[in-house]
Amino acid sequence: MAVVPTSHEAELLKTRVPINTLSEEDSAALLKKITVERLKRGEYLFRQGDTDPKNVYLLSGRVDLLLDNKVADTIADDLETARFALAHQFPRKFSARAKEPVTFVSIESQLLSDLLAPPQTENSSTADEDWMTQLLRSSVVQHIPPANIQNVMMRMERVEVKAGDEVVKQGDEGCYFFLIHKGRCVVTRRHDDNGRSEELAHLGPGDNFGEEALLSDSLRGCSVTMLTDGVLFRLGKEDFTAFIKRPLTKDVNYEEACKIVAAGGMWLDVRDPTEHQRNGMDGSTNIPLHSLRFQIGGLAPDRQYVVYCADGSQSAVAAFLLFERDVQAVVLKGGIDPILQAEKSTASDLQDEAALPQQASDEAVDISRLMQERDEARKQLTLLEKSLLETTEKYEQVQRKLVTNISTLKQVVQDLKLKLAAAQENSGGDEALMQRIAELEHEKAERDRQIQQLESGQRQLNAEMEILLEASEENDRAGLAEVMQLKEQINDLQQQLKAAKEGS
Repeated sequence: MAVVPTSHEAELLKTRVPINTLSEEDSAALLKKITVERLKRGEYLFRQGDTDPKNVYLLSGRVDLLLDNKVADTIADDLETARFALAHQFPRKFSARAKEPVTFVSIESQLLSDLLAPPQTENSSTADEDWMTQLLRSSVVQHIPPANIQNVMMRMERVEVKAGDEVVKQGDEGCYFFLIHKGRCVVTRRHDDNGRSEELAHLGPGDNFGEEALLSDSLRGCSVTMLTDGVLFRLGKEDFTAFIKRPLTKDVNYEEACKIVAAGGMWLDVRDPTEHQRNGMDGSTNIPLHSLRFQIGGLAPDRQYVVYCADGSQSAVAAFLLFERDVQAVVLKGGIDPILQAEKSTASDLQDEAALPQQASDEAVDISRLMQERDEARKQLTLLEKSLLETTEKYEQVQRKLVTNISTLKQVVQDLKLKLAAAQENSGGDEALMQRIAELEHEKAERDRQIQQLESGQRQLNAEMEILLEASEENDRAGLAEVMQLKEQINDLQQQLKAAKEGS
């Protein structure tokens, strides 16, 4: 149910922001165009996702702000937060539900914009469009406290521009943050090497520019030129710093940054690729600042980024750009250079403390190199130990097979000797038997050849064992007893082979 506001409700409404800045005449005009609405407990003032550009002010009662149907906050008429429009972002990020019977007013943003717009000159165009809604739709403004929004609105200065006007000039000092209300412009950058200008982007109503120089306290990095006549709203550097930069840019120290990354966050290096390759944080993503605007879409919106550069100036700009695209970000305070310097100083101190005197000089030992060599030696030792174990197992298998073959060959040769002796004793010169003897002798010769091959394989295996054993002896003296045992086994086998040869 909607009714005309009572005198008490009218007085309450005059305390709401930014209505409290209107003149008596404008306040009276506003009161004639609005009505007060009343809702019962459980009814909704608006719902999450609504895009209707209205400023809703609570006059009496209490309202729950719901995020995904869960209570995120409660606004009561006697709280300071009731002075500001409820969930001022568009589209709405919260639903508003009456916790008890409430009264409220909904005011068209266009109506407030008309009343808040600065006086126009004689040559100005007809009534402005809804510049306040444009400002409220900005992702940056949606992240700052409601009280700051009032201050921003009150300090925005209206400026009329013509086609061809250079609003921002590359190399100049940054003095203003701009919101485009009407018209279009082009952003360009001049390269020092050839003097040519590169076109970077086209901007239109609702877009903003000029924040980079204000955030980094540096000179303008680009030029912005109007393509058409238009109207801009600008905010001075001091006001921008106080009401936008400070609330948005959150600095964290190195320890806090590491905790964020350990909890699932990610390092974002906005320096040049050459600097990133030289000393970037482990696991960091590198997107140079000059190309960040065009690559933000590739970042994960559900992750928090710890942004860093050399000294922190570029990081502040990067964090601002990320906020504009609803990407969570914090800035590594002071940048990465102090951290690298501290690590370098610590490493230098450690080297000084660990320096060892030499015979003829007092030169410091390169701790990093020694540690690397130590680690490499450990790796080599591990590989040698593994290779020794594998070769030992292989050696034992071959030796077992070799002993078995030698024993078998010995038996075969012995049998051949017996058969040959029996044949010679019983043959009496029989020609067929002599042929059988020749065959047996040929078979004996073949067995002798096999023995020679086994001996050759054994000699090669012994050579490999000697190499591995020498390497093992140099790296692990504890294995000396096992090496000697293996040598004794080899000597025993050599004696067995010698005896087999003599027996054959």
